[in-house]
Amino acid sequence: MAAPEIAKEFSHQVVETEHLAKALLEQPNGLARRIVAKAGGDPTRLLERVDTYIRRQPRVSGDSGQVSPHSVITSGV
Repeated sequence: MAAPEIAKEFSHQVVETEHLAKALLEQPNGLARRIVAKAGGDPTRLLERVDTYIRRQPRVSGDSGQVSPHSVITSGV
């Protein structure tokens, strides 16, 4: 699942770094999982922690149907 879809699934208005991290870590043989493992981390545990963080974030009610990227991405910084 892509980061904007994850943000929308959790009723978040803005796509944050954590949504991207979750999307990358959910890829079973993805590069992110291999990098974390090579660095001595546990990609499954990291995914669980990222997921927990995302679930604790405030949700937006209503159905705007739009999810915006984080302001840093849109500002070109």
